Amino acid sequence: GGVPPFTLVYSNGTTNTTFNGYTSGAPIQVAPGVTTTYTIVSLTGANGCPGINNTGSATVNVVAPAVIA
Repeated sequence: GGVPPFTLVYSNGTTNTTFNGYTSGAPIQVAPGVTTTYTIVSLTGANGCPGINNTGSATVNVVAPAVIA
């Protein structure tokens, strides 16, 4: 990879999503309806070189709001 911006592909376990123009450390917005773990599928640098051993995951916990009676 090495050369930003990157093309990042991540998965929610069902669907792969491509994020073009990613720079290291930048947040990625997601909006799952239920708790979801996202994992890195691939990373490619602007020069077309694929990343090697790119791993990682993030879990977004979705908590139902409290009901006020």
